[in-house]
Amino acid sequence: MVSFTAGPLVVRAVVLHLCWTGALTVDLTRPLEDASLVQATVASSGAGARQ
Repeated sequence: MVSFTAGPLVVRAVVLHLCWTGALTVDLTRPLEDASLVQATVASSGAGARQ
C-alpha cells in the first residue's frame, strides 16, 4: 500500500498515526511491513467521540 504512493514516508507516518489513535487497527503480533493488513476501526456511537 505505502510503496505505491508518491510520498511513502508521509503516507507511512499518517497510517502509523491512525493506528496509534485507534482509527486503524493492525495485527501487531507480526512485524509491521508494507504488506500488513490494516483495517478501519468500527466507531462506537457517542462514547468518547471527539468534537
